[in-house]
Formats: sequence, structure tokens, C-alpha cells
Amino acid sequence: PTIFDPSELRSDFNGKVIRYLVPEGGSVQKGQAYVELEAMKMVMPLKASAAGLVKQLKGPGSIVAAGELLARLQLEDPSSAPQLDPFVGTFSLATEAPGPRTATAGPEATAKVCRALEGYAMQGTKQQLAKELLMEEETGSKLDQALTALEHYLSV
Repeated sequence: PTIFDPSELRSDFNGKVIRYLVPEGGSVQKGQAYVELEAMKMVMPLKASAAGLVKQLKGPGSIVAAGELLARLQLEDPSSAPQLDPFVGTFSLATEAPGPRTATAGPEATAKVCRALEGYAMQGTKQQLAKELLMEEETGSKLDQALTALEHYLSV
């Protein structure tokens, strides 16, 4: 992960959980070893990145991958953790520069409808998408465009 969360205790490498050095619900200090992992016949302790109470998520004998969540910390000082705000805007998947539309629908209109059906933000109103989809074009027909969108809708 690119965002560090001190309440998550993750594995630094692939290995096997040997034992927890701090009991379930026990207190751990920043820099204190909380679990031992075995990798390539070596036993290595992992240290807590913050102080708090440990909630174990993997049991002894569990095989874990690098970055896998081993335990959670109920932080002593929750204000030390960065606060993340949920994204509330819209995410546009515009594939072209804004400007006047040409009179061809083609695969681009079908792709816009399919992305809208997949849950992405619509690029325009429902009426605009339908109009684009059903526009006549030189290399295809209205029926082929509608059939493609309908097949995609039924597969979702």
C-alpha cells in the first residue's frame, strides 16, 4: 500500500507465522516485536509501528504474503493516524478532448454505454448516450450498436 496506516500491522515478507509475542488484546509499544515469522528457515521478529492494543488476525502456522495484514492495533493515540476522506466527486473517463461532437457513433459510443452500465460516471445524460449510440454511421448500423450494449447489459 502507498498510504501508511499505523493501525495495520503487515508482513514485510513472505513467510509463516510462528507465534505472537504479544497476547490477543495485549499492549505493544512502538518498536516492540509483536510476532515472529519464519522465512527460508530463519525466524525473524516484526516490530510494531505504533503503540496500542493488538488484535491478531492470523493464527500460528498461517502462511502469509508480503504486505498481508497480520494484526490490527487499537492505537493509544488515534490522532497520530492520517485521516482519509472518502472521494465524493465524479471520475470521468473521457477519451477525447472536449469539443464539438462529430456525427459518428461507432465503438466509442458503445464503450461509453458499457462503462455506464459497469457503474462508472456517465459521460452525458441518458438521452445523450442513447442518441450517440443510435446515430447512424458509415461502418455499422443502429441495430449492431444496440445489440452490443444489450449483450453487455445482460452480462453484468
